[in-house]
Amino acid sequence: MANRVVIAMDTESVGVGPGGRKSAVAQVSLVNRSTGQIYNAYIRRQGITNYRTKYSGITPGILKARGRRFVDVKREVMNILDQADILVGHSLHHDFRGLGIAPNFEIRDTSKYWRFKKANNGKTPGLAFLANRFLNKNIRRNGRHSCVEDANTALELYNLVEGEWEAQLRNSRRNRYNNNSQSASEYESDSEYESDSEYESDSEYESESEYESDSEYESDSEYDYSY
Repeated sequence: MANRVVIAMDTESVGVGPGGRKSAVAQVSLVNRSTGQIYNAYIRRQGITNYRTKYSGITPGILKARGRRFVDVKREVMNILDQADILVGHSLHHDFRGLGIAPNFEIRDTSKYWRFKKANNGKTPGLAFLANRFLNKNIRRNGRHSCVEDANTALELYNLVEGEWEAQLRNSRRNRYNNNSQSASEYESDSEYESDSEYESDSEYESESEYESDSEYESDSEYDYSY
């Protein structure tokens, strides 16, 4: 793992359209574990009806002074992500939909890892909960998000369990390979293989079927790309 490029990502959105019900990504942050470099960009959006400042920290002044075109930021983000072997984040499907991108790298989503979910009674955990429980740190004070802080926090959580997580994924892949190489009946009662299902939380990303084309996101009612 030492030579693999690990990058963490987080985004923040503003509300657009009637009542601000639709979302448009207005900030993207990336953290490169190998170099420590941080990419942080704001995006100008049209038709903003709710800046969600209480939660996003984004204000009209910030976007006026620092906001850039969506297409330019997306291109830069993709250029950085093209260098990644592993992308880390929390509930990354929201980020992918907001940016309209399909990942072609391995994903480690801290909202899906079994140990983190187990700590929250099997339910999808919030990032603030995980930060407090596993890192002994308080984030999102007063409910406000920080893109850079959230990306860094997801990366810290991954670093904490990296060895275990990667070993379990390797074992799961090895077992799937063995299962495909042998008759299914030979392994029907083998509890060792049956227990691997709890470690396959990344499978929806690894197959990439969920993100095969951008058209899925362009039709996603939660996000609006015309703003």
